[in-house]
Amino acid sequence: MTGGLAPMMGNHGIDPGSLHSLGAAFACARLLGLDVNRHLFAAALALQQSVALNAPYGERRHMSKAFVTGQAAYAGVTGAVLAATGFEASDNIFEAPGGIIDTWAEPGREEQLTKDLGADYAVMGANFKFYSAGYPIHSPVEAVLGLRSEHGFALDDIERITVRMPSHPASVVDNRSMPTICLQHMVAVALVAGKLGFDEAHSATLHNDPDVLRLKSLVVLIGDTEFDRAQPQGRGAEVTIEFGGGSVSRRVEHPRGHRFRTPAPTWDDLRGKWEDLLVRRIGQGRFDQFFQACASLESVDDVNEVSGLLGVGGMS
Repeated sequence: MTGGLAPMMGNHGIDPGSLHSLGAAFACARLLGLDVNRHLFAAALALQQSVALNAPYGERRHMSKAFVTGQAAYAGVTGAVLAATGFEASDNIFEAPGGIIDTWAEPGREEQLTKDLGADYAVMGANFKFYSAGYPIHSPVEAVLGLRSEHGFALDDIERITVRMPSHPASVVDNRSMPTICLQHMVAVALVAGKLGFDEAHSATLHNDPDVLRLKSLVVLIGDTEFDRAQPQGRGAEVTIEFGGGSVSRRVEHPRGHRFRTPAPTWDDLRGKWEDLLVRRIGQGRFDQFFQACASLESVDDVNEVSGLLGVGGMS
């Protein structure tokens, strides 16, 4: 209805994650068995707590992005609970002057509000990250690691690394001061380390490694018009690595774990991703319990049974 992430950010200056509060409010209102009016009260109360500006995305350490998403979920739950206790709000938050449609909807897209309602669930389109970096960086990292594995070139022979991707994602990760959301830095770290897990992405030693710094200086990032036409908000990229005697290229339309990438990740893939991070922190026994709880989430009655396994001194 709003046209997606870019219009919300570019035209309205609003963090689109704020709208996630509506989904949380309706889900909780349904679980609480609220009537139609109280569903609408819950939505209005949630939105009043969650609208956030886009400007904080320019922060140095990229911390409040996650805060906004968490606040949206909190706002949705709070709105539903307040509505359940009798707290009232607007019952016309969508169609009223100054409401959601009037303020943010693109003309002609109003029907998107109810399209496939009850049949298409956004959670089924979730993306999984298999590199410890900002998501626009995943396709370039996958490309450079694949090229090195295939061609076996020496890092000293690299003269230039050109990365092409959609313009908006490129602007988010271009030479940022925080290493894990800096494309140039993460591409260089991945090439030197041969992978990009949590340890590599956050290693002070690697960040200051002479080879990493040299390779970082060779990375040229280009917002590409072809990608803008094909997938303006996509996460694809094309990487070309040049040497004295030629060049090699690889294009990744969607990074591993993306909802449009086939085959989709398996539970074994997810176990490998989580195990590397969690066993050292919570132990093998608690990790095994956590994994089994996630794999059978439909049968879990209380989410605390899952989250409690991740805390210090959690369930045994």
